[in-house]
Amino acid sequence: MTTATDQDRAQRVRSALDKVRPGASSPNLEQMTAAERARWWAGLTTGERTAVVQELPEIIGAGQGLPASVRDRANRIALDRDLDQMRAVVDLGDRSDDTQKTLRNAQSVRTGLAKAQQTAPGAVIQLYAYDPHAFGGDGKVVVAVGDLDTARNVAWLVPGVGADISRTAGDVQNAADLYKQAGGDRGDVATAIWIGYDAPSGADLGALTGSGAARDGGRMLADDIAGFVTARDQLGVGQGSGVDDRLNLGLIGHSYGSTTVGWAGDNERMSDDLDTVTLLGSPGAGGIATADEFGIGATNVYVGAASDDAVAHLGGATANTGISGLGIDPATTAFGAERFRAEGGDVAPILGNHSSYFQIGSESLENLGRIVAGRGGDITHENRRSTADVIAGQLSGGRRDPAVDSRKAG
Repeated sequence: MTTATDQDRAQRVRSALDKVRPGASSPNLEQMTAAERARWWAGLTTGERTAVVQELPEIIGAGQGLPASVRDRANRIALDRDLDQMRAVVDLGDRSDDTQKTLRNAQSVRTGLAKAQQTAPGAVIQLYAYDPHAFGGDGKVVVAVGDLDTARNVAWLVPGVGADISRTAGDVQNAADLYKQAGGDRGDVATAIWIGYDAPSGADLGALTGSGAARDGGRMLADDIAGFVTARDQLGVGQGSGVDDRLNLGLIGHSYGSTTVGWAGDNERMSDDLDTVTLLGSPGAGGIATADEFGIGATNVYVGAASDDAVAHLGGATANTGISGLGIDPATTAFGAERFRAEGGDVAPILGNHSSYFQIGSESLENLGRIVAGRGGDITHENRRSTADVIAGQLSGGRRDPAVDSRKAG
């Protein structure tokens, strides 16, 4: 039965779509550029905004150029709808793989949101992107700890191998811990975990030996960052200079995610949007051969590479060498970034310190907090690896690194 409220909402949606162009339909809204969508949203009435969020949550939730608070409301509607519908379908006897996967993905996101709120009580938690069907069911999700619409200091975290929507809670934990380390409970900080590309995982793990997934992911990452920056600009709190600069934006890539960040920044593609780039436990910097190639100044590019991290020793002495085939080791003098101390933390078999960069109390997390808070000049510096260190380490199968001496010296 159609009620007066339903009719009123439908009329407001129709009015909103007509502001795209007369007679427009929802696909036309999806085809807009981020800038066009931002201007369209700014021209809607409060009633029209409410109606399109309620009736078109998947489109609004994925809408590049729209405020994070708006996308969060839409994505939570879509999430609740998925949970309710999938549970109902399962109760009716549907045990198909697609149904089960969608339900598991939605539950994983719900758990991640709860984990973020538990770890950072009082913080704004935003579901910036949510698509449980993306990448063949691996899913896409972006969860922010802190307000992406208003925070001055914003960092997007890009995870590596195995990153998919099922890992939401663990990756959100890293974002929440970094938020607290950067002073989020006292200041103007937001950290977002970006699971937005088809990272090598499961049956696709063989893709780790090539750069294809990182290249594709880099393009997707650059597009998402551009959409975010467009929304901030529309809100009047975007990039600028002097007192007009309201956004200190950084990317932090871990493991294969660092390679993805490298490809995102290839040919200075993100130089107008980013203030800092940080590469952690990197098997190679992708399409970037030197820190300068990000176009933001080499002193604004940071590297954390624990001496015991096996993955961080896979990069080459140059962009065209190395075990991984994924680019140059960014911890080298030749790359030219600011290397910070990242020793300590839990050591795992084979991979060593590779998963300890966000560990509470670690040198790495302390330095990451300084970078995110806009105090990159306060990092504790580590000596960079020489070409000889890289080659000798790879020829011997060892991990030759000046950080070993730093660790012994305390």
